[in-house]
Amino acid sequence: MEKVSSNHYIVILALASLAILILLTGLGGGFIFDDIFNIAENTYLNLPDWTFQNLLVAAFSGEAGPLKRPISYAIFSILKTTFGNEATSFKVLNIIIHLINGFLLFKLLIVISEALKKTITPTNQLWFLLLVFVWLIHPINTSSVLYSVQMMNSLASLFVLCGAVLYVNFRLKKPRATSNYFTALAMAVLFTGLAALSKENGVLLIPLVLLLEYVLIANSKAISRVNTSIILLGAGSLLLGAFYFLYFDTSIIEQAYAYRSYNWQERLITQLKVIAYYAYLIINPASSEFTLYHDYFQVSQSIFESRSTFFSSAVVLTSLVAAIVFTYKRSVAGLGILLFFVFHSVESTIAPLELVFEHRNYLPLTGIIIFVAALIMDKAESLNKKTVTYLLIAISSITALGAVKNNIYWSDNILLLRKFVEEHPNSVRSNYELGLQYFKAYLASDNVLLALESEYFFKAAIQSDEHRLSGYFGLIALYDTLDKEFTDQQSSDFFYKLQSQPIAASTSNFVGRLTWCVINGKCDAKQGFMLKMFDQLESNDKTIKSIAARLAIYKGDYLGLKLNKPEAAIKYYALATDYYPSNLLAHYRLYEMYSALDLKEQAKIMQEYIQSKDLLNKYKFPTNKSKD
Repeated sequence: MEKVSSNHYIVILALASLAILILLTGLGGGFIFDDIFNIAENTYLNLPDWTFQNLLVAAFSGEAGPLKRPISYAIFSILKTTFGNEATSFKVLNIIIHLINGFLLFKLLIVISEALKKTITPTNQLWFLLLVFVWLIHPINTSSVLYSVQMMNSLASLFVLCGAVLYVNFRLKKPRATSNYFTALAMAVLFTGLAALSKENGVLLIPLVLLLEYVLIANSKAISRVNTSIILLGAGSLLLGAFYFLYFDTSIIEQAYAYRSYNWQERLITQLKVIAYYAYLIINPASSEFTLYHDYFQVSQSIFESRSTFFSSAVVLTSLVAAIVFTYKRSVAGLGILLFFVFHSVESTIAPLELVFEHRNYLPLTGIIIFVAALIMDKAESLNKKTVTYLLIAISSITALGAVKNNIYWSDNILLLRKFVEEHPNSVRSNYELGLQYFKAYLASDNVLLALESEYFFKAAIQSDEHRLSGYFGLIALYDTLDKEFTDQQSSDFFYKLQSQPIAASTSNFVGRLTWCVINGKCDAKQGFMLKMFDQLESNDKTIKSIAARLAIYKGDYLGLKLNKPEAAIKYYALATDYYPSNLLAHYRLYEMYSALDLKEQAKIMQEYIQSKDLLNKYKFPTNKSKD
């Protein structure tokens, strides 16, 4: 590897500075969408004092993902406690993490080239830097950087990229040395754990190192073919496990889809079209279609139902097969395309998630960068270096212009959401979030015109999708401040949907906010309205048990704390424990009610049960100072 000239250090500094300036154009906006529930309204993130116990409780306070993402929530807690409940500190740290990830991607390109025994000239390094610059500023990565809660995504990616770089470095030092092999393996395991505890897609470091081992390391004559056999065996086992799950044991995932308007088969088919759409956005950074919400995306029930679905599926599946074939032949270009698919395998296959989010391309785009870098390096000797450099500069410039045009809206939530609504008028979330921003502005200024704007967009959210209830809850909050009530038609539609539509986790969050707003005396929803809302929810047989438990707790809270009916509250807290026994909050509510009613024996039983299950000591009990 040739020594980097001082001119290239200047280029590195210039590109990094330009990337920072482009990203900083979106620094001003506040919390939005999932930021609210996960950060702004998560009171556990406010550390009462700096103890490890408090930080541990905060780390496991989230409800996102099966692993709870404790590393991400711990960092959220530190930021929120230190800098307050505002988004700027989150965005600044996320920009720093993003820049580190860019550096790690550059290092990964270097170690891949070294593994292939390629001569890495300063010109090659310049090309790599320009490619990384494109990755840093690409508009498809904007929501991973400027959307505060997606620090989870960039953190997981940091550990994935760091683990990959260290793994290849250790494997290249002394390929025959057993100690190096196990050190590299230990690094991979360690960073997989750190990545997965930031966000679950961090487990993708495992297939990444397997593929790097196969393409870069096992290709060497000095390495036994046993390594390749182990890799193929591991990959085959994963495929067999997936096959068994898909065809013999789908009950768990089918239950998770209970509140979706599509099943896992439809999602899998739709994702073929989604992947093609992502590819379009990647190659067209000047597109006006970049948005935080793609909830208007059409579900596909069959590959053959439309031309767009068929051709998208054909292109995606052909590309996947070609990537597998070329990777098998140990082509790094093929590896890059295959990584694009592998990095989409967690969130863009059968997981019961929303259909489309741009932040899911944060790691997959690194695969595209590896693909382009490999093509350039393979043809480096025959390519005109100036032509390649100018082409990459042109691509960087186009991407930078698209990024600035996109990022500047992120500096103001209302500007951002108006853009989303104008470009995607059928997006429920865009309409609801814009109505919410106008509602907050109305509360701050008492300008009735802002209230009218808020009402308009809440109604637009209702009209956009009959399955979503967010617009109704927005109107409930708005009308409460205006001393206005639902029309008969709005009430009829609202209560019917509560009983007949699958209840999503977001709906239970809305119910919880409304319930506690009423309990705290900040909202004035009538008793008859609240009780009918809870009755309709209770009669909905499509609600999954975990959500039904939360709704039962909220009804118990309302009955016990607002209507002063502790016996009725106990009934619903007990019902919540039946629905979802692992929900300790329901047990704690029972303990509180038993204590309030001086039912000491029942309270003691609840306390002992909670203390036996509460490993983090999240729930507090009075200390018994009496002595035997």
